[in-house]
Amino acid sequence: MKRWLPIVFLGLSLLANTFLDLKYINFLNSWTPASIFSSHQPLGLFALLSVPVGLFYLWRSWGPGEKIPAVLDRTRMRCGNTLLVISTCTWIYFHVDSIVSAWMAETSTSDPLKWLWLSYWKGLIASISLLAGGALALWLKGARMPPHNSRP
Repeated sequence: MKRWLPIVFLGLSLLANTFLDLKYINFLNSWTPASIFSSHQPLGLFALLSVPVGLFYLWRSWGPGEKIPAVLDRTRMRCGNTLLVISTCTWIYFHVDSIVSAWMAETSTSDPLKWLWLSYWKGLIASISLLAGGALALWLKGARMPPHNSRP
């Protein structure tokens, strides 16, 4: 069971993100100028932070042991580290940009719905970039997916 717990956690993360995305799309499709999106704060925080926490949990559970990094190529490890940093910076950038776009919708702009849709797409790009880039980076760094049964 310990082997598959990170995948279950990332699956719950995907489910929470999908639920909030569908709820936000429904809000955008029925948007009126005076309406404000509301969601449960714990669910929103889980959806925001679950992807980075899930990737960290995946690394801690499935990461290479003490003897594995000696076998891995040093270039591969550096590429994995670089990709992980780039993915994290991209995730932070697009989330901040998503917040700025949502803020722009609240100012006096000619088309606030356009800014809300832009905020949604930037948040989606942020999640996808961290999930895809982080998983590839962990593979480059030597995480075995899934780990063998012989490993404690």
